[in-house]
Amino acid sequence: LIWNLSLMVVGPFFSVYLVVNLGATPTQIGLLAAANSVTNIIGQRLWGRLNDRRGAAWVMRVTGLLIPAVPLLWTFAPDPWFLIPVEILAGFLWSGYSLASFNLLLSLAPPAQRARFSAIYQMAVFSPAVVGPLLGSVAANGIGIRPLLFISTAGRIAAALLFMFTVRGDQER
Repeated sequence: LIWNLSLMVVGPFFSVYLVVNLGATPTQIGLLAAANSVTNIIGQRLWGRLNDRRGAAWVMRVTGLLIPAVPLLWTFAPDPWFLIPVEILAGFLWSGYSLASFNLLLSLAPPAQRARFSAIYQMAVFSPAVVGPLLGSVAANGIGIRPLLFISTAGRIAAALLFMFTVRGDQER
């Protein structure tokens, strides 16, 4: 819940920030999205192997601790071109996180209750998807989008640390 709220408080405003603060063109926005997607696809293979060897919780810990760097790096962007390596990194890290979060859910849920566990997980994901952008829009109007990037970074770090110290992994039983 904390993780997803931290994502969604700023998530809808990355493109706005690109246009308003960095002067991005539609072509640049498309190239950034493509860079993210390509590395997301490529990352699946590596993270899949690491997930099999080290476990989903390990992959989530590694990616969860590195993903907060993404909005932080956005705060230093002087122009949209600076963000190409940032979005390559983001796509790569998110591929591992997404793969591992689903695998961890499957491994920790009792087989007879996987549907219930999945539903609860989806509620935890989508509740912040409603509340986060509303809070973010109020905050963006008051303090601007750039401070929201810092807030998102801090929330992601807090959630990653909470996960790291409270969730036992599938291979740690």
